[in-house]
Amino acid sequence: MGGPSKRRTTAAAPQDDSPLELPQLSDQQQKLVDAQVKLLERAEIAVDAATIKIMQSVYQKRREAVKTLPRFWGTALAQHDQLAVYMAGPDDLKALTHLSDLWVEYDEVEPRAFTVNFEFSENPYFSDKVLRKEFKYTPPEGTPAPGTGLDANGVSDAQEAFEWESHVTPQAIKINWKDDAHNLTKLFPRVVNPEDPEDVEEFGSFFNLFEQAKDEERQDFYPQALQYYLGEGRAMVDTDEEMDSEDEDDNEDGDESEDLEEPRKKRARQG
Repeated sequence: MGGPSKRRTTAAAPQDDSPLELPQLSDQQQKLVDAQVKLLERAEIAVDAATIKIMQSVYQKRREAVKTLPRFWGTALAQHDQLAVYMAGPDDLKALTHLSDLWVEYDEVEPRAFTVNFEFSENPYFSDKVLRKEFKYTPPEGTPAPGTGLDANGVSDAQEAFEWESHVTPQAIKINWKDDAHNLTKLFPRVVNPEDPEDVEEFGSFFNLFEQAKDEERQDFYPQALQYYLGEGRAMVDTDEEMDSEDEDDNEDGDESEDLEEPRKKRARQG
């Protein structure tokens, strides 16, 4: 840490006649590999669940501390490039100046499902004190029952089977707007391509995120809120993009080698 990073040198891919070509595993060898992959994935699930639990007291202390900082949560949101895309100019920004608190509640059965709570002070836009965006745990039929197949780390078969796309459903809520003149979702609706509902032509107001069942939140915002408030979030994103670019450069010319440690496939989303 602190020193210049060393650029990884990529070796040439093994030739067809290489003694290190991809092996043809026997059924017994494949079972051995599958068992080890399963152990690693379940251990990673346990680590993520433990991290969420440990961080709750840290986030609670942060919630109290940042109340002394001017317009903390609205400013942090506006400094997040991906979330700022959903803000329809001055009207959304004015409404978000009333955002007084923000916290995340994690599902007790499956903590990778969660609810983001936005608390607002009195404002001319809506009467709701708290707006909630829930990403509800909705396991499909056939998912193992919660608590079955627990291992030594307390990870269940249901947690091992978890996939965000099929096990989580974003929920929509109704915002109680005070009048049409301040109804930001009516003034700035989301516009989609009539031939392709997944093709969003205009995002409209930030508050469309609450009234439509879409998964738009960025999972990195909540843990890194202090950095975004200070304007340092962009630097973190640039660093990540630079590292990704170096990885792409290392993998050119048909080389498909990856890092020795693969990214987690079922990593918890932490708000």
